[in-house]
Amino acid sequence: MLSVGEWHMIRVMRNEGMSISEIARRTGRDRKTVRRALAGASWPADEAKPRVRRRSTLDPFRDYLRARLEKAPLSAVRLMAEINAQGYRGGISILRAFVHEIKDAQRLRAVVRFETIPGQQAQVDWGKVPAGVLADGLGPVYAFVMVLGCSRMRFLCFTRSMDQYTLMRCHVAAFRYFGGYPRELLYDNLKTVILQPRSAEAPAILNPRFAAFAGFYGFGVEACAPYRPQTKGKVERLIGFVKADFLPGRQCVALEELNRQALSWCDEVNARVHGTTGKIPACELATEGLTPLGERQYEICRSTPRLVSRDCLISYQGSRYEVPYRFAGKPVLVKDADDGRLVIYAGDELVLVHQKATRAGQQIRVPGLNDALWQMVLGRRWQVRSAPTQPTRPRLVLVGREIPLVPVERRELSYYEEVAG
Repeated sequence: MLSVGEWHMIRVMRNEGMSISEIARRTGRDRKTVRRALAGASWPADEAKPRVRRRSTLDPFRDYLRARLEKAPLSAVRLMAEINAQGYRGGISILRAFVHEIKDAQRLRAVVRFETIPGQQAQVDWGKVPAGVLADGLGPVYAFVMVLGCSRMRFLCFTRSMDQYTLMRCHVAAFRYFGGYPRELLYDNLKTVILQPRSAEAPAILNPRFAAFAGFYGFGVEACAPYRPQTKGKVERLIGFVKADFLPGRQCVALEELNRQALSWCDEVNARVHGTTGKIPACELATEGLTPLGERQYEICRSTPRLVSRDCLISYQGSRYEVPYRFAGKPVLVKDADDGRLVIYAGDELVLVHQKATRAGQQIRVPGLNDALWQMVLGRRWQVRSAPTQPTRPRLVLVGREIPLVPVERRELSYYEEVAG
């Protein structure tokens, strides 16, 4: 006999366009049972017979188990150890049945479609791209997606990383594509956004760097409840749509080419009638009332410490960049700017600005930057001075480094002729 929750969920799934076979697979019910549920206009409560349940040794622990399973999908073995410590002396079979019942109820919990008012919310997520889409073989590729909640405008781009620096760049690219941003953005519990997920006792704790980014533009950050991906169902469906509609049969040589095709695809799908709203997202975008980006832009820089090598070079993302020789052996900070520049600092001092290499393995030098060093080395322009603490031992100074001289005994040439004889 179906419960009222199962009956309602089956009808909701049917309204969303699912087939009877798909509904049966998701609910674990027979297709005949699904058809009977869809045939009736109301829940057949008159067929439900009350059951008399006997008391069991698990009864004192049911509330505790429900609370634990609400927070995380723990196994029966894990919960068995916890309630044993509280005095449970029953078997694991009855516990397994209870845990299975709770988890089934959570999976079948009715989900109400959540619609937002114009300009209220966008949903954000990442997806892993199957191997072979990019022919360069340089590593994994990820899909960043954002969808506006009301108009259903969609944005897609591809990256080599899912780090915080890349995440913020993708946000700005999406804002530019939409022409602005909404009042809040909804995320799964990404570590780059949420340091600690929200719970019944406390709200979520934001990543400080991402909080600064969101605060600059003034949009709110909302986090899904743990283990509830359906909270951001719009963007979850978009990930599936990208994998089913955009990626199959597609192969590109470079990431830039893939992103150009992704933008063309966005223009195309945003001009179609949306299956849920029955409206064209590109036409509905004007009703969103997004906050424009404005002239001020958030400086998105990946800051990475590096040590300057003895040959006056630093290594960054597979390429090497020249710096003045006076920084040889010293630590510097490399900032990867959003406009393609590589800015190098030593403390508060600006050392140099390079254009970022277009591919790995390049060596970026500045003509004449370290000519003085090479003149000193090739011309052997040694500076001799006496050390203040040891005036009898001369020292050499080269490129700011002192090398102690080893005294050599002088002999007449006749000495060597005598030894040779």
